[in-house]
Amino acid sequence: MGQVRHCERESKEGAGGQVPPFPDPLIIHPPTLPTHPGAASAGSARPPPAPAPTSPLAEWKDGASLPEGFDAMPPLQKAYNLWAGRRGALYWASQSAWYSAIGLGGGWILFRFVLPALGVYKLANGLTDAPL
Repeated sequence: MGQVRHCERESKEGAGGQVPPFPDPLIIHPPTLPTHPGAASAGSARPPPAPAPTSPLAEWKDGASLPEGFDAMPPLQKAYNLWAGRRGALYWASQSAWYSAIGLGGGWILFRFVLPALGVYKLANGLTDAPL
């Protein structure tokens, strides 16, 4: 049988070239982005940042009951800001839904596990009994 080369490193050593170091598997190398063919080699390879999107929503400062410039807005924009704005009706509906869900879950845990464990009352079907 002939001699079998076990890795490319041996073939590079035999060719008289320098051996490239193996990448360390414990080091995470950042990904490299391909450069645009028209980009200058000395310049940045990143494209310029996109302009910020314009929004019909007005700035709504903390503690304010209405957004800035509310009096000067057209009626449709006023309605949109009051419905979907930062402190609009959808915001408060979402907040109340979150608080209600958390309160309902906490109340169920209190009613089902904590109060019977403290002996406040006894459940008809206890914690360890088989279901009826």
